[in-house]
Amino acid sequence: MNVELVPEPFVEIPLDLAAELHVKGGDKVKVTSARGSYVAKAMVTHRIKPMMIDGKKTYQIGIPIHWGYRGIAEDAGRTSLDSANLLTPTVVDPNAYTPEFKGFLVKLEKV
Repeated sequence: MNVELVPEPFVEIPLDLAAELHVKGGDKVKVTSARGSYVAKAMVTHRIKPMMIDGKKTYQIGIPIHWGYRGIAEDAGRTSLDSANLLTPTVVDPNAYTPEFKGFLVKLEKV
């Protein structure tokens, strides 16, 4: 059903970060982690705001991880055809005993 609503995978990027990277909505971006990489269209948004952490501007991005088989199979030539799950670490938070795959470090670049 998600694929019918939004026909391609996307990466939600804050407006400020998009401006710094010269990325516009619809541009292809590559997200890379220690485990893998993922290519999808940029969705530039006002919904995610930068944070100040120890005096340094820090950004969050959003990546839907539950994309259907149709979105991957039919996006040949438009996306990396990889699952966003390739980016996630397989570690468990020792305090909460929950997987840390919802928050991890990545590099974002325009393709």
